[in-house]
Amino acid sequence: MLSINTTFLLAALLGLVYVWCRYSFGYWKRTNIPYMSPLIGNMEVFIKRTNSFFLYLADVYKDAKMSTAAAVGIYILNKPALVLREPELIKSVLIKEFPKFANRSGG
Repeated sequence: MLSINTTFLLAALLGLVYVWCRYSFGYWKRTNIPYMSPLIGNMEVFIKRTNSFFLYLADVYKDAKMSTAAAVGIYILNKPALVLREPELIKSVLIKEFPKFANRSGG
């Protein structure tokens, strides 16, 4: 049997993990950018090996719910990442404003 202290500590730990997850996965909601709902970040397809991450990004890019958005937020594990969808915005980030965006990653 677990003691009351152990049960309380376990409940407190689970509560802290829940609050941390809600805060971490609320970034795009707080910034008012459309986003895909995360389960394990947006890496669920990669972890389950149902699809490659880059094919998943292609699905995000083509998603009908996000068709009017210039950019869509996703999560890579618990870190927010931005998927650009508008060609002029992509051109601006990758060519015109290239030095200002130090943390570029992806295909």
